[in-house]
Amino acid sequence: MNTLQLVHVPKEELITEIEKVVMKVLETLKIGQQTEQEKELYSRKEVMELLGVTYSTLFNWNNKKILVPRKIGHRVYYDRKEVLACKQK
Repeated sequence: MNTLQLVHVPKEELITEIEKVVMKVLETLKIGQQTEQEKELYSRKEVMELLGVTYSTLFNWNNKKILVPRKIGHRVYYDRKEVLACKQK
């Protein structure tokens, strides 16, 4: 880990170092971001918002196999392709 001493550091050098750190953080955040189109799985809440349906409707669709949920741990997700297909109907 690099160490930066703040004793007798010129103002410009301090600003440059801070800018470097901020740029690294921003690049890391950009890599971790996904747009809605890139997401492969949607949560229940996202599906309800995208399709404009209630939890009850989503539950009924699960039972009728209109949308098939995928469980990851204790969370429920829906495949992007299936959700977008329902949206187009």
